[in-house]
Amino acid sequence: MEILCRYVVWLCLGYICCIHSTIVAQQFPALPVTDELITCFPDTTGYKRFTVGPTGRDYSDLQRAIDEVPLGSVLELDAGAVFFGSFNLPKKDGEGWIILISSLATKLPEEENRIIPDQPTGILQFPTQKDLLSKIVTTNLSGLPCFRTSASAHHYRFTGLEITVAQNVINSYGLMFLGSGTQSTPESVPHHIIVDRCYIHGHSDATVMKAGILLNSSYSAIVDSHISEFHSIGFDTYAIGGTNGPGPFKILNNYLEAAGENILFGGASASIPGLVPSDIEIRNNHFYKPFSWRVGHSDYKGKHWTIKNLFELKTGKRVWLDGNVFENVWSDLPVGQSGYAILFTVRTEGGGSPQADVSDITCTNNIIRKAGAGISISGRDNPGSNQSQRIYFANNLFYEIDGDLYGDGNIAGPNDGTFLKIGEPSDVIFDHNTVLQSGPVTWAYDTTRNCRFTNNLFCLFFPPVVIRACMALVLPMGEMVLWQDIFPILQTPIKILTEIYLLRHPQTGTAIIPL
Repeated sequence: MEILCRYVVWLCLGYICCIHSTIVAQQFPALPVTDELITCFPDTTGYKRFTVGPTGRDYSDLQRAIDEVPLGSVLELDAGAVFFGSFNLPKKDGEGWIILISSLATKLPEEENRIIPDQPTGILQFPTQKDLLSKIVTTNLSGLPCFRTSASAHHYRFTGLEITVAQNVINSYGLMFLGSGTQSTPESVPHHIIVDRCYIHGHSDATVMKAGILLNSSYSAIVDSHISEFHSIGFDTYAIGGTNGPGPFKILNNYLEAAGENILFGGASASIPGLVPSDIEIRNNHFYKPFSWRVGHSDYKGKHWTIKNLFELKTGKRVWLDGNVFENVWSDLPVGQSGYAILFTVRTEGGGSPQADVSDITCTNNIIRKAGAGISISGRDNPGSNQSQRIYFANNLFYEIDGDLYGDGNIAGPNDGTFLKIGEPSDVIFDHNTVLQSGPVTWAYDTTRNCRFTNNLFCLFFPPVVIRACMALVLPMGEMVLWQDIFPILQTPIKILTEIYLLRHPQTGTAIIPL
């Protein structure tokens, strides 16, 4: 029998582990500083209001309206009207916001409620929520976005807009450029930009639909929006991505769909010296990849988009992931990735961003389900890079972490239903997590210092020949197969053969392993 027993649940009470150091008090991560980033709709008392539409309005040309109105203005766009073009957002002096809003925005869900494009409204003329929106469509065959900011542009808010690309455009490189990858000074960074209850999407006839929003700005937020259909064949894609914006950012209560990383920070060198995206709050979102993108699935639609992960940090500090659902990710080797849901993999981009750092990461109250593997934490990119540190996972639920259903087919390999693949970060804490995984709890491949597991619930996985248990993190790493005493719930000591998967990194260390 290939698998003797799959789901035997073990309660890890008082389970403390440490590699290459004595057990000391772990440092908790600092939370993001986002209090000054206000996402609620501003008080528009005293604002000037201008209508925009094809006929009988203050403006028929949207770019002209954006150029001419001052800060402290509302541009009310006709619901259902289509505005074709690639629109620039200039820098303006003054106070207040420029708000681009659908004329029927009051019929949309109230703030803090996510837009659902196909949700019925009960309004005969506007039967679904997407019919209440004003539509912005880029027709540029060279891939220009719907909206792009000028240097230092600020205080723009988008509410109740559908932002998309024409069906004949098969290569799109992003629909909203908030800042740019080439801005080289902090002063040039756009700031105070809010995307609120918008429907941002690509289409499936494309070759490349690279990104929904490129977030290279500061004091920016995406809230209550639906971002979908971003995918390509052989290229990276994401719903939201950022490399060259300092933050703070809020990404709250959105539906996020992309074949590559649903959210990615990093992936290219920052042009602003020393920049690390920081103070990032990501809460109550639904990260999702539809099975219609999965080759061999009954729902498969026939296009093999390149699949990566659901969330990745290649650089980022003071990041808080809370209350999100991460759903559906599978192995897509050799072009895509191996099926991990969440990756913290610091990358200096070949030396172009030596300051890259993945530290002070808090992951709480999330649900992660239907993945080939759980979490991968690298620790370093190279000997000279910053070391990832202060990473905290608490009160998360992982289930259907299943190598057979979603993994890479490498039976008993590092991606075969593994909960955690870990390199050499420091000050890592896992507390009160529930994990239903088909493979080993941990695949450890380098030195981890000050790592603590407490009060977690895991599955014990019995493959043929060996038993993989909840202790790969905690043993000296000189041998691949080690004997160790473990203590099950009933406190009966038993001795088993435990395969550790440590890739033969010779190290020393002492560990305490009560289970």
